[in-house]
Amino acid sequence: MDEIKKLMDQLTNDINEQLDLCDITDTPYLCSALSDNLKRRMLVDKIIDLVSFQGLTISGSILLLEQELNPKYTLD
Repeated sequence: MDEIKKLMDQLTNDINEQLDLCDITDTPYLCSALSDNLKRRMLVDKIIDLVSFQGLTISGSILLLEQELNPKYTLD
């Protein structure tokens, strides 16, 4: 159980490190959500789900969430 907790803590830390590097020109909707602690926690949890259950990378998860948050994004 301790090992799982350590892995989750490390994943959370890695996600937060990448979110701290957020570039408003590349991911404006996601970056703007990071200023709110509750929204940031929700984004971290969603990225954990995408990494754990969908096999995405952290950066791939961030790009996917940016697309979901962007009201102008559409699939052709």
